Amino acid sequence: MFKIFNKKRKIKSIPKKDRHKPSLILTKDIDKSFSKKNRNKSHINFKAIFFGIFGILLLLGIIYLFNLFFTNSNYKLQSIILLGNKTVTEEEIVGVVGSNKDKNLLLINTNELSAEIIKAFPIINGIDITKLYPNKILIKFNEREPKMNYINLNGAYVIDAKGYVLTKVKSQPIDFSEEKIAVARGVSDYNSKIIKEYFLAEFIKSKKFTTETEEEKQKIILAEYNFDNIAQANKLGVLEQLRQEYLREITDIFTKNANSILASKNKDLPKVYVLENKEWEGDEQVNIDKENLSLTLFTYLSARNMEYNQFRWEGAIIVKVILKDERTIIFGTTRGLTEQWEDYLLVLNDLTKRGKGYSSIDVSSTKVSVTN
Repeated sequence: MFKIFNKKRKIKSIPKKDRHKPSLILTKDIDKSFSKKNRNKSHINFKAIFFGIFGILLLLGIIYLFNLFFTNSNYKLQSIILLGNKTVTEEEIVGVVGSNKDKNLLLINTNELSAEIIKAFPIINGIDITKLYPNKILIKFNEREPKMNYINLNGAYVIDAKGYVLTKVKSQPIDFSEEKIAVARGVSDYNSKIIKEYFLAEFIKSKKFTTETEEEKQKIILAEYNFDNIAQANKLGVLEQLRQEYLREITDIFTKNANSILASKNKDLPKVYVLENKEWEGDEQVNIDKENLSLTLFTYLSARNMEYNQFRWEGAIIVKVILKDERTIIFGTTRGLTEQWEDYLLVLNDLTKRGKGYSSIDVSSTKVSVTN
């Protein structure tokens, strides 16, 4: 009941025609907010401008420094330091590396340079290149060690401890067939192709064909020549004759090829003579079993002061040692060398006790054979 004494608030009435319009107060507030936002957007971002200009200047500075570095003569290759090169000379290395002379050190690819040097000198087993700024490179070598001079009917080569060809001293292909090698070794028989060709050639020579056609020659050969009718003794005689002839030819070839080594830096290495007509290329591997056998035999002979004329490799397994007195000891790769050497000493001791000599002792197999 006391509420009647409260003062009533007057409510301003809005005419019906103006009730759909926004309040003047609300309109005023919105305008102020919009005006404030517009003022904020119009501000300049000095921080972004600063960092942009700084970035451009930094990039230009880097470009300038790089250009200064690459054009500066102080950073161009001027000196090459070599370590560990025993066989390859400084002049030879410079001949390969010389294309990089006056090249900026940063632009030199050491991996490509290493591959280039190893390709040029197969004797190099490994290589390490270090850049020494501002203008030097250090090259460390790991050379493969030459172990043996390898002489065959085709030429002369230097091989390392693993049997790989390091150097071609001489290479001159010749026409010396496998059949001729077999006859020279004494492993061909009197019915071999080369013996048949020899007797046929002799028959044709004896007929002295002059005016006959090829067809007429063949008819005469078929009618009058029969290889089976030739006496075995004649065939064996010709086989031995050819063997001696081929051996002389082989000796001459070996001598010429061996002489090519005399002027090389590896002339004092042990030599092996190989009955083969093959042209070897760099990094090809020869018979490593025969090489290991031969290297150990060199040591055995040296320890007993046994002088030899020649080490000769024949066939797949045979290593012949031809001594100074022309006697021969035959070893093989299918047995241990210690066992073969002991067999040789036992046979030699027995022959000495009985006052007998020998021309050849073959210990390459468990069945030792002696030729007087």
